[in-house]
Amino acid sequence: MSAQRELPSSWHWAEFGNIATVASNLVNPSLYPNLPHIAPNHIESQTGRLLPWATVAVDGVTSPKHLFYPGQILYSKIRPYLAKAILAPFTGLCSADMYPLETPLNARYLLYWLLSSEFTQYASLVQGRTVLPKINRDQLERLPVPVAPQPEQERIVATVEEQFSCLDAGKAAIERVRQNIRRISAAVLDSPFEAIPFSKWETLASLATIVTGSTPSTANPANYGDYLPFVTPSDFDHGDRVASAGRSLSAIGAQGVRYLPAESVLATCIGATLGKVALATVPCATNQQINAVIPGERLLSEYLFYCLARPSFTKYMWRNSSSTTMPILNKSKFSALKVPVVSIVEQERIVGEVSERMKFIQTLSAEITRVEARIARLRPAILAAAFSGKLVPQVADDEPASALLERIAVERASYHGGRPTRAGRPLSDKVSI
Repeated sequence: MSAQRELPSSWHWAEFGNIATVASNLVNPSLYPNLPHIAPNHIESQTGRLLPWATVAVDGVTSPKHLFYPGQILYSKIRPYLAKAILAPFTGLCSADMYPLETPLNARYLLYWLLSSEFTQYASLVQGRTVLPKINRDQLERLPVPVAPQPEQERIVATVEEQFSCLDAGKAAIERVRQNIRRISAAVLDSPFEAIPFSKWETLASLATIVTGSTPSTANPANYGDYLPFVTPSDFDHGDRVASAGRSLSAIGAQGVRYLPAESVLATCIGATLGKVALATVPCATNQQINAVIPGERLLSEYLFYCLARPSFTKYMWRNSSSTTMPILNKSKFSALKVPVVSIVEQERIVGEVSERMKFIQTLSAEITRVEARIARLRPAILAAAFSGKLVPQVADDEPASALLERIAVERASYHGGRPTRAGRPLSDKVSI
C-alpha cells in the first residue's frame, strides 16, 4: 500500500506506535462480575457510539479480558473495515478482539482518525486472513497518523463534534418524519375500508382463487420461456408493484415453483416477511413462501391489493400464524380473511384515491431517503476535511507537531530507562506504507 499526501506545514506524519500504546491488561473476568463487558458488537460502525451492553456476569464471560479505564480508546481489531472504536466512558472489561489504547494526543482526535475512511482504508489493506479479517498489533503500530499541533487538535475535535451534533439532530428529525409517514400511510390504507359496513365483508376464499403449495395456476410457463420472473419476498414490500425480479426461471430452474398470471396479488405467508404484499403486473413464478391470490370477477386486482396491504391485514397474519421456530400462516386461515365488497365503480374510486395519496407518500419517502444518504456521506467528509487541515484554520503561534512528537519521544525514552522506542522514529512529512 502506498499513501502519500501533503500535510499543512505545522503538521507531521507519525507511525501509530509512536503516538499510541496498546494497554494490554488481561484479567480473570470472575474477579469483575459487575463491570460492563464491551465487545465489538457493542460498538456502532463508523460513528464511535456505544450500543447497549451487559455486565460480565450477565454475558457469562469466562475467558481472560482486557481491563480498561475511562479515557482509553477501545478499537476493534476484528474486521477493521467496520471502523469500530469508542472512547471508554467508564471502567470495564473488553473483548480480547479489541485493543485498549492510550495516547498523549487528544484522545478524541485519535478516535476520529480511527473512524476516518482514510485510516480504515489503511487498516483494511494490511489486515490479515480472509475468513475473519484482523489487524495485528505490529500492523496497527506501523499505520500512519497525521498529527496536528496540540491546540489545533482541540479545535478540530470541537468542530467535528459540533458538526456531528448537527448531523445527529438531522437524523433524529428524519426518523420523526419517517414515523409520521408510517402513521399517515397506515391511515391512508385503512380509512377507505373501515367506512364500509361489516355486512359487506366476505371471505377471501369466496371472492378469489388462492394458490398455495406448488399447485400451478392457469399461467402456462411455455408462453414465457426461460425469462419468466421468479419472485421472492425480497422483491417486494408494501406499496410495491412487482414488474420484474432479480432472477428468472433460467437461473433457478422450474422445479417446485408455481406460475401466476399478471394482476395476481402476492402475500408472504412465512418467516420474518410475513404479511408483505405486492401486485404482479406481469406473469411470474413464486415459491412456497408466498400465497398468491387471483381475483374473481367481483374484485379489481388493485382494490384487493390495497385491501391486503392494510396494516390490519398484517396484524391478522401475525396473530393467526403458527410454528414455534418460524411464523407460518396456513391456507385455511389465509382464506378466512374478510374483504369488503363494493361495486366496481366504488372500487375504482377507492383505488384512485388511495393510489394518488400513496404516490405522494412514496415520493416523500424517496426524498427522505436521499437526504439520509447525503447525511451519511457528510460524516466521512467532515473527517476527511479534519485530517487534511481544511476543517479549521492553522494558527501561526501553535507549536508545530514535530516539537510535540519530539517531546513524546523523550518522555517515552525516559519512561523506558533511556532505551530506544518506536516514538523515536517520527515519519517524514510524506508517508509511504
